[in-house]
Amino acid sequence: MNQLQTFNFDTKKVRILFDNGEHWWCASDVCSILCYKNGPKAISDHCKTKGITKRYTLTNGGNQLLTYIDEPNLYRLIMHSKNKEAEKFQDWVSSEVLPQIRKTGSYSLQIPKTLPEALRAYAAELEQKEQLQKQIEQQAPKVALADACLTAKNSQTITQTAKVLGIGRNHLCEFLRADGVFYIHRGENLAYQKYIDRGLFTTKDRSIEHSDRFENHTQTLVTPKGLQWLEEKIRNLGGVKKVIEAVRLAKAGLS
Repeated sequence: MNQLQTFNFDTKKVRILFDNGEHWWCASDVCSILCYKNGPKAISDHCKTKGITKRYTLTNGGNQLLTYIDEPNLYRLIMHSKNKEAEKFQDWVSSEVLPQIRKTGSYSLQIPKTLPEALRAYAAELEQKEQLQKQIEQQAPKVALADACLTAKNSQTITQTAKVLGIGRNHLCEFLRADGVFYIHRGENLAYQKYIDRGLFTTKDRSIEHSDRFENHTQTLVTPKGLQWLEEKIRNLGGVKKVIEAVRLAKAGLS
């Protein structure tokens, strides 16, 4: 089970992710402490790929994909840093944080010494977990979309796209027609050429066999770029419910 803990080195925060007995250090936090001007370049130059992982992490800006490094890579960054605080940071890591991690499996800033302190700490932990769960539920659709965009190597059908966006296929097509993105030709929803030129959609010819003939059709596909564009477009309009309501009003002639 993943567990993220945040603590401070002087005035700067450091996040550590505990995952199945392993601990991973947030690379951006480490690079900030060590004063690397270009964190991604420092990681590329000094860290080994085997000790790098990316995980979705709840931040003030939402659920973001952050880079984490293992302990050997942590020391590589410390060793190559020219910041005068590097030695102090290494002493703190090696003499305080890591011994505590190896002893307990986690790092604790404060250990309650009295029953009231323990009760307050427990209540704070419960509240933090409740807030985290709410954030996870709120961010789940965005995470699902981000995963879909990251893993999508090929274009998707309108039906597949609608499923990812959480909207019915017919509602999506009606919305795009009303918005001037799609038009109907021979019963097919096709994207206007300017949206194809922008790399948002593509087309594929397919042949349907009937008993006495073959019938050619053109199918519209949504590119990974188009998927992101559609998600942003729907989100800016207030979400799927708002889009469906707009479609209903347009059909009723009330828009």
